[in-house]
Amino acid sequence: MHDSDVAVMSGMEPGGEQWDMWLNLRIAAEVSDCPLAELDSRVPGDARRALAWARSAGVGDGVDPTTIEEALRSDRTFVEDLYDALLDRLGFPLAVDPDTSC
Repeated sequence: MHDSDVAVMSGMEPGGEQWDMWLNLRIAAEVSDCPLAELDSRVPGDARRALAWARSAGVGDGVDPTTIEEALRSDRTFVEDLYDALLDRLGFPLAVDPDTSC
């Protein structure tokens, strides 16, 4: 994450296939050499890879890839919120705060 504006999310599937994708495409286009249209054209494939990654972790069953695409095209003010929303849409459970657990 960079300055709460943009992030690159990376993952690796159990077979070793690595993937990455941008969060907040508008800012990503501004800070990279990639035009916004090109980044946007990658969204369907990015959504499929992220969903396959989530399913390999045991979550994400029944998730519609278009909801992941919507999250990837979002331009929320803080990329941290977008990251959390993406993990929620992928079906990951909420994290437990280690300071409050027994």
